[in-house]
Amino acid sequence: MRINGPRVRDVLAKGCTLDFHPAEFEVGACAQSGLAKANILIGLIDEKPVFEIVVRRSFAEYLVLWLEHAATEYNVEFSVT
Repeated sequence: MRINGPRVRDVLAKGCTLDFHPAEFEVGACAQSGLAKANILIGLIDEKPVFEIVVRRSFAEYLVLWLEHAATEYNVEFSVT
């Protein structure tokens, strides 16, 4: 899935301990971590910023619902591919 928007780093910070500051997590960076209790692989693929998240199929629906809820206050969009 992909998530992007001006406040996407804030959304991800709600459920992940990685430092998503642009000086620390640059385009091309990739890491394994947890996001809202789901194990993920996350990478920054564009400066806009656009993040791509890979999650096990059994956690996908849970993570989509969590992201929808977490993103509403920041007006962030995401898509599942």
